[in-house]
Amino acid sequence: MTTVLLVEDEEKLRENIAELLQLYGHVVEQATNGKEALYRLKQLQPDLIICDVMMPQMDGFTFLHTIKQNLSFRHIPVILLTAKVAREDRIAGLKQGAIDYLTKPFLKEELLLKVKNHVQLKTDVTAIICQKEGEKAILTVQFVKRVTELLEAHYSQKDYQLCTLTDGLGMSRSAVQRNLKRYFSKNFLELLKEFRLRKSADYLINTDLSLERIAGQCGFGSQSYFSSSFKTAFACSPLRYRTENQFLRQINET
Repeated sequence: MTTVLLVEDEEKLRENIAELLQLYGHVVEQATNGKEALYRLKQLQPDLIICDVMMPQMDGFTFLHTIKQNLSFRHIPVILLTAKVAREDRIAGLKQGAIDYLTKPFLKEELLLKVKNHVQLKTDVTAIICQKEGEKAILTVQFVKRVTELLEAHYSQKDYQLCTLTDGLGMSRSAVQRNLKRYFSKNFLELLKEFRLRKSADYLINTDLSLERIAGQCGFGSQSYFSSSFKTAFACSPLRYRTENQFLRQINET
C-alpha cells in the first residue's frame, strides 16, 4: 500500500486530492505547509510527496530544498503543485529536485497517472537496488569462501604467492588486492601470515609435533621466525601457548 504525504494549504483542494487518492487505495498523510510537513516526515516514510509551491511559513521550494539536503528523505520523489505556469518557475522546482509538476487546475486522471508512474518507478528502482545488494552479498560470500579454501590448500607452501591466489580465483591482481582489503581488512601477506599462525596454534594444541615441524608444516621459513611471529600475535611463546591450552586438547579428544 502506497503512502503519500500531501502538503497543501488550501483546505478544500487538499481534502479533494486526499479523497481521490484514498479512493484509489493510497494512504494519505496531510500537512498544511512545509514546516508541518518536515515534522510529519520524522514520523513516517512516505513513498511519494505531493507539495504545493505557494504556502505560508515555509513554501514548497524551501521545503523541497530542505529535504533534498537530508539523507533520510532525499530519495523520496516529490511532485509540485503550482498555479504558476512560467517556464522559469517550473525549472526552479526541477533544479531543487522535484521529479514532476502538476499545474492547477489539473485533471484527476493526470494526478492519478503521475502518482502511479512515480510510485512504480520508485518501486522498480528499489527492487533493482535490493537485487544488486543481494547479488553483491552472494559474491562476497563466494569470494571469502574461495579465498579460505585456497589458503587451506596452500598455506603450508613456503613459496605461496599472490599470483598463485589470483590464478586460483580467476581474478586480476588488482581486483584480488582490492577485495582482500575490503572483506578481510588485510593485504595478501598479512592474511596468509594470520592464517598460518592460526593453523600453528591448532597444531600446538592438538599434536605433539616439535616447533620446527610445526613451522615447516605451516609454511614458515624458519623456527625462529615462526616463534617470533607467534609471540607477537598471541603475546606468548609457542611452548607456553601449548602448555596453557592443553585442556583444549583433552576436550577435543573426548
